Amino acid sequence: MRHSSRPAGQRRPAWLGSARRPDEAWLRDRLAAELAHAGVDDVVHLGDRLETTDGTTFGVGTLADALSRHPRLTWGSRVRAHARTLARVRATPVPLATPDVLARAVARVVADDATDVRDGGGAEHLGPLLAPGLRAVVCLDLPEHVHGPVDLRPHGGWTAVAPAALAALRALPAPRHRTLTAEGGGAVEVFVADDVFGASRLLVLDALVADALGRERPEHGMLVVVPNRHLLAVHPLEDAGTVVGALRLMLTLAGAAAASGAGPVSPAVYYRSPDGTLERVTHQPLVDGLGDDSALRRAVLALPVRRSGRHAA
Repeated sequence: MRHSSRPAGQRRPAWLGSARRPDEAWLRDRLAAELAHAGVDDVVHLGDRLETTDGTTFGVGTLADALSRHPRLTWGSRVRAHARTLARVRATPVPLATPDVLARAVARVVADDATDVRDGGGAEHLGPLLAPGLRAVVCLDLPEHVHGPVDLRPHGGWTAVAPAALAALRALPAPRHRTLTAEGGGAVEVFVADDVFGASRLLVLDALVADALGRERPEHGMLVVVPNRHLLAVHPLEDAGTVVGALRLMLTLAGAAAASGAGPVSPAVYYRSPDGTLERVTHQPLVDGLGDDSALRRAVLALPVRRSGRHAA
């Protein structure tokens, strides 16, 4: 089971990343030593993460991002403080009764290969597959950390837990919003959250777009990226002449943010149909080449051309 802890004192959004990051091998060694001092002495190294004998894993990506925003001389003390927080987290009982789970549940979007399935039975007990590479899961928002994904089988499955989890997601503070202009004039709307549920707003995207842009569900759908847990960006399809430029910008944004930010989700661009279904558009510099059955291709062909630019289909 993974824990997402909250290193204190972050000075700017984690998705921005930094070139001045600590060496992760050093950081894993230092964190393991500090965890041992804090009483967690059953830590073993497993590649890019630490793991305890009960299966709890501790990554260092978030911590590395947090440290990169502070002077190097403070890194040791900050790792020590983080280890103490992790030790408290591990000692905190996780709610197991269904009423307690429902009270803490928040829906989250994660990379499908990040669900860490150990029993070989697939990940459907964690939540539905949204599109290739993306899965909806439920986490518990506890005072000092986010715990999950939760095995939903003892609690009635996704159908039973999703209403409470989605309501909690909608109730979170609104992410910050800014508009980028792509080549050709298309608008890419970027939403950045300080919490770990930024990309998860994909699950409540209609409400997010309505609140931020004053629009109901766009008639022709949207291009969407969720590169890391803090960031979501969309381009509502309105004009065939702006699609290619917006797609290129979103590919660049997604690739950079997935590589440099904490909690990577997906570097891919997705098309979200008006009915809410998702189609992955992966590593495609242009829409050319999509099959005749592609929902995105059909949507682009139906668009008017208001701006000059290459027709994307």
